[in-house]
Amino acid sequence: MTARTGTSHEQDTALMYDRLHLTIDRIATLTGTEPAAVTARLATARRRARRRATPKMPFQLA
Repeated sequence: MTARTGTSHEQDTALMYDRLHLTIDRIATLTGTEPAAVTARLATARRRARRRATPKMPFQLA
């Protein structure tokens, strides 16, 4: 699968799963990858999204 400009394979996979509601098996068929690879890409996309959404605290609370 060729990623669009500015997106990664992980972002493309998350879009197909979350927005288009495609199954992991269907995404695997469309992209020519194994279902395990699709699952790994979804996990990576979610970890990256969680990191972007977590605010950095300038100090530690006691």
